[in-house]
Amino acid sequence: MPPAFPSLGIALLVGVAVGFMALAARITYRALKQSKVLRGRLGPLAADKKKPERLVSQAAWLTAWLSRRESGQKLIAFVRETGAGLTAGRFLIYILFSSLAAFGIGLALTGSSLAGFAFGAMGAAMPYMWLTRKSRQRLDRMLDQLPEALTAVGNALSAGAGVIQALEQAATEIAAPMQPELKKVVQDIKVGQSLEESLVALKDRVPLAELDSVIAAILIQQRSGGDLADLLREVVEMVREDVHLKQELRVQTAQAQIGARVMGLMPLVMFIIIYLLRPEFLAPLVSTGLGKFILAVGFIMNLSGFLVIQRMTVIRA
Repeated sequence: MPPAFPSLGIALLVGVAVGFMALAARITYRALKQSKVLRGRLGPLAADKKKPERLVSQAAWLTAWLSRRESGQKLIAFVRETGAGLTAGRFLIYILFSSLAAFGIGLALTGSSLAGFAFGAMGAAMPYMWLTRKSRQRLDRMLDQLPEALTAVGNALSAGAGVIQALEQAATEIAAPMQPELKKVVQDIKVGQSLEESLVALKDRVPLAELDSVIAAILIQQRSGGDLADLLREVVEMVREDVHLKQELRVQTAQAQIGARVMGLMPLVMFIIIYLLRPEFLAPLVSTGLGKFILAVGFIMNLSGFLVIQRMTVIRA
């Protein structure tokens, strides 16, 4: 491999790192400036807070820039749906960090700029994969809580409570992540939205097929009339059967998912062990251009196989 390629890669890495440091300095300066202005306006009110609030996000300006674009709005909605407590701006910064770190690792291991960019692309995908996993786990927990939430609302309605009171009571009995969503529905109704608008907003925030069916049934009942408590009792049985089926599917696919993780990590663990015990045995792989190329191809193929197996074990209704 000609020496110009590693030098070019190092120069690009240094340039990107310097640019990112300048970007981080700008974010920090603007955050400190806005925080100082807000502290001056709040005055003694800020001193009464037992737990100081984070007034300005370090990436608020980036999130605001994304909100003015259609693709950025989709990213903001995706990040919000995961319930990870991140903003879209911070998520993009994490992607940049991960990509730069992976690029540096790939360049150091292989000495090839092409391999460094391949590692960088995979590093950029890691935060997205993590956030997608968080979103799936949150939806799974909400699906498990859905029958309990519907039962709590139905019991409150049977006891004579109104819709808002029933939702408030259910929110006190249900834990997160369903609890804040129920509280948001109650809050939307109290500020003037109709029940239909609040439930449609809930459906947009929580993309569950079972919840869509429940909301559709409730809205039809609201238009045609009838006992909402009886409707919920009928619907909750169907939802409980669906939830039970999906829980069985998760149990059946858990072994394949664990196998994919073990098989994905085993080559890396074995490589590290052999390298520590007999480094001369792996010298051709780490000291020659062909060996580094084989390592890069093997790493990419191993990661691709892991992702394919993980994708195959995700069953969508």
